[in-house]
Amino acid sequence: MKELLCISSFILLASIVSLAQDKDKPTAEVTGAYQFFRTNGVNVSRGWDASVNIPANNWFGVVGDIWGATQSDSGVSTTVYAAGGGPQFTIRTPKVAPYFRLVFG
Repeated sequence: MKELLCISSFILLASIVSLAQDKDKPTAEVTGAYQFFRTNGVNVSRGWDASVNIPANNWFGVVGDIWGATQSDSGVSTTVYAAGGGPQFTIRTPKVAPYFRLVFG
């Protein structure tokens, strides 16, 4: 849990640095999602995912991603956390912005 707090704090502080950027690109893109995780034939249905992308220019950015999942089965609770980061490439159009990201971690 302490590692998760440190990573979250780093991502938040890194996003503050991006506030002095030009107006053609967003200062930060924050994403939150539900996650379904499957490992070794076990379905872990209670999961979450959060990421922050800090764009360096209109098409390239650096992303930080953290996620967690919890499963209880027969009185045994298992929790998995992971964190990673890497590049994100975005094609910005007026209506949508599809992206490709490569997360290591």
